[in-house]
Amino acid sequence: MNNKILVFVISILVFTAVPADAIHTPGVSHNGGAATLMLTNDNNIALGGEFGVNPNLALVGNFNLPFSRIGVKYQIDSNLALLGGVSSNNNPYLGLNGSRWINRDLTAIYELNLLMGNNLVLPYELGARFNLDHNLDLRAGIFGRIDEGIEFPSLKAGIGYRF
Repeated sequence: MNNKILVFVISILVFTAVPADAIHTPGVSHNGGAATLMLTNDNNIALGGEFGVNPNLALVGNFNLPFSRIGVKYQIDSNLALLGGVSSNNNPYLGLNGSRWINRDLTAIYELNLLMGNNLVLPYELGARFNLDHNLDLRAGIFGRIDEGIEFPSLKAGIGYRF
């Protein structure tokens, strides 16, 4: 097994108890990925990660904001990806992840998921990534659930490291 995949899987298992989520772009980096550390407005530390197992497919893991999950991301093109996997309560989810390049260093990111269980839940994220250099960036955004009615979404901000 590739050492990078092993480190990714161990990281996911170690950090599953930590409330976390991340703002990720739809692009997949073969034999590479991204790890994020973010703070949320309810004082949680958020961790997330992904690892590209081939040029179009990545393993992803995010935990508790707006829902815990582990799954896969399939890159359709550099600005659009499909997501799928299992949430923390063993319910399947499907999602759409996209981005829009604003300028050389700024990218807008969105994600919408359908969590299938006793009730259908629609968690979403809207955010941006600002590149500090080739590997390090600042990320910020909002996340919430459409099914909860009209409420102010939660905020998060942090850093991302691409490898």
